[in-house]
Amino acid sequence: MVAAYVDLKKAFDSVHLIFAESLEVLVMALEALHEEAKPLGLEVSWLKTKVQVFGDLLDEAVQSVHRGLRQQQQQHEAREVDINTKGDLFALHDWGVADQVVGMCFYMTASNTGSRSGACLLIEQQLGRDLLNVACRHHVLDLIAAKAYAVCLNTPSSGPQITLFTRFQDKWDLIDQDQHEIMPDDHLTEAIRDSRDNLIAGLKLHLSQFQPRDDYRELLELSVIVLGGMPARGIRFRWPGAHHHARWMAKLIYAVKIYLFRGQANLTARESAGILRYVKFIVSVYVPAWYAAPSPTCVPCDDLALLKDLVGYEDKSLAKALADGFARRHLWYLSESLVPLAFFDEDLSLERKRAMIEAFSSNEGSEDLTKRAVVDLKADLSQKTLADFVTKSSRMFFVTLGIDDGFLETDPAEWHDDPRYVAAARKVNGIRVLNDFAERGVALMKDYNLTLTKDEDQTQYILQVVEAHRGRFPDANKSTVTRPH
Repeated sequence: MVAAYVDLKKAFDSVHLIFAESLEVLVMALEALHEEAKPLGLEVSWLKTKVQVFGDLLDEAVQSVHRGLRQQQQQHEAREVDINTKGDLFALHDWGVADQVVGMCFYMTASNTGSRSGACLLIEQQLGRDLLNVACRHHVLDLIAAKAYAVCLNTPSSGPQITLFTRFQDKWDLIDQDQHEIMPDDHLTEAIRDSRDNLIAGLKLHLSQFQPRDDYRELLELSVIVLGGMPARGIRFRWPGAHHHARWMAKLIYAVKIYLFRGQANLTARESAGILRYVKFIVSVYVPAWYAAPSPTCVPCDDLALLKDLVGYEDKSLAKALADGFARRHLWYLSESLVPLAFFDEDLSLERKRAMIEAFSSNEGSEDLTKRAVVDLKADLSQKTLADFVTKSSRMFFVTLGIDDGFLETDPAEWHDDPRYVAAARKVNGIRVLNDFAERGVALMKDYNLTLTKDEDQTQYILQVVEAHRGRFPDANKSTVTRPH
C-alpha cells in the first residue's frame, strides 16, 4: 500500500508540474502581450491576473488531493496494524506467555509508534499494562544516517537507485584499487585529528569481535582504511553491490569507497564536497555509535554522549539538522522509563550512579511514564548528566522487570557482592535493544519453514520445539551434548 501511495503521488505530482510549467509560460506570454498592447490602448493585464488566480487554485487543489491520499494511506495502515497486532496478541495468548511480556522492541515507524493507533499503544491497551518501549538502536541510527545523507548529498536518483552510486558501480572495473587515497589532515575534523589513533583502535577492537553480517565488517574495515589504519585482513575492496534507498548500510559503504577513490571517480565539485561531509560524519560519529549499539546497559550514556557530539559537531548546519531530530524524537533511552538501564553500565562511574540514586527522591516524575525524553537544545548540555533524567517514576523500571531493587539502598561500590544486583544485572543484560536480529531470524525461519509445512499451527509448533531445543542445547560443545537431560 505504501508503494502504491508513493507511485500515485509521483504520477499526480508529475501532472501538476506540467500544468504549473504551462501556466508559467502562459503568464510570460501574457506579460509580453501586455507590453505590445500598451501603445494600442488595449488592456490585457486582467488575463494574467485570471491565470495567476487559477494557478493558486490549482496549488490548493493539489494540496487537498495530497491530504486525501495521506488520509487513505493512514487509514489503510491503521487497519493493517490492527490486524497484525491482533495476530501477535493471539500468538502470545496461544503460547501462554502474554503475562510474561514486559517490553517490545520495534522500528520507529508511524504504524508502530503512532500516538493514537500505533501498534505499540494497541498492544499495551490489549495487555492492560505499560511495557518497556525498547526502540531498535540500529534503526534510530539509520534515521540519523538518512538525515545526514539528505543534508550532505541528496543526489538525484532514478527510481530506487542512486545515480552517483550507479555511476561509481559501472566504473568499478576501471578503478585502480592500489591507488586509494586516505583522509589527509586538512580533511579531518579537529575531533578526529585529536583522537584518530584511539578511533582506529576502537574500530579494530570491533573487528576482532563477531560481526553478524559481511557488510558490518566491510564498513568497519573501510573506516579503518580511510583513517590511515590497516585492518587485520589487509587492504582489500569488495565489488560495490546493491544500493537502493532501503539499504542504509550500503549507502555508507558506497560513500566511503567513493571517497577513497575520489581521484578516479570523476566527481563534480558539489559531489566531492558532499561526499567529504558525509564520510567525515560516518567515521567520526556514526560508526562508533553503530557498533556500540547492541549493549543495553550502555545505551543511556551513549545516547547522551551522541546528543552532545551532534550538538558540538563542527559542521554546524549538519549538526543542527541531526541534533534537532534526535533530541525531539529519538531519546527513548533517556526517558524516565529506561534511563535506569545505566545502573548496570560497568563503564559508568560510581559518582554518576550515586547521583542517579539521589535523583529518585529529588526529581518529580510524570503521572504517566514518558516513553521518550525531549531535550531543549537551547539549554547548556555540557553539564547535563544521566541523573537529570531520573525521576521518582523511574523505579517502575524495576517493577516492570520484576527486579528486587533493594540493592539501591546500598552504595554502588558494594553492588557486585550483592546477589540482588547480580541477578538484576543478568536479567537486564538479556534485554535486546536491536530488532534486526529478530528480523533476520524471522525471515530465515519463514524460508526454512516453508520447506517443512505451510500450515500455521504446525509452524507455531516448530517454533516452540526449536526454542525448547535451544534451552536444552545452548551450544554445540561435546560436554553439553553428552550431558544427561
